[in-house]
Amino acid sequence: MRDWLESLKEEDLEAPTSSAFTGDRRPLRQYLMHIVMHGAQQQADAATLLTLAGRSPGETGYLEYLRS
Repeated sequence: MRDWLESLKEEDLEAPTSSAFTGDRRPLRQYLMHIVMHGAQQQADAATLLTLAGRSPGETGYLEYLRS
């Protein structure tokens, strides 16, 4: 994955790409950002639910993960 990401050029990121789910065509960079943001939202939702259930996961930030 890292090799592929590092190989991308500006024109690759701007190339229209089709979504298998919606059929939308957007620049690849928008789909890559969506993947990152979707993962962050899922993590936040899970942390909120755990906290409401009295089982807070504590700090869930990426930098905290790297420190552990």
